[in-house]
Amino acid sequence: MKLQTIAFLLFITIFISCGSPATIDGTSKEKYDQSLSNMLNGLDETQRNELTSSILVIASTNKNISISDDLVRASLYRAFDGMTKDDIINKANEIKAEADKKNKSIEDATNKLMDAVNKISK
Repeated sequence: MKLQTIAFLLFITIFISCGSPATIDGTSKEKYDQSLSNMLNGLDETQRNELTSSILVIASTNKNISISDDLVRASLYRAFDGMTKDDIINKANEIKAEADKKNKSIEDATNKLMDAVNKISK
């Protein structure tokens, strides 16, 4: 009976761990690199490109990132800690939508200003 219980618990543990999506481990550079590599290995080329570009979008939102600054890089790794592929892509899409919204507001303001200037110059 005990053996059956142990086998059942082992099966459930394996089943649960296989069913959960891969996440980024941002606790160190090595763990980040390994978890990202594992995540990328399970994707086709299109998905890999989407994930990579999404990571770049998120990373680029921090204007203070310096490649040589270990503390900033560690902070960036932690920002991705626990995120799945879908989390990363969704976050990048949110950032892009917010940027588009700001650009649209700037464009609208510029157009209004140009209209006002044109009316004055007539």
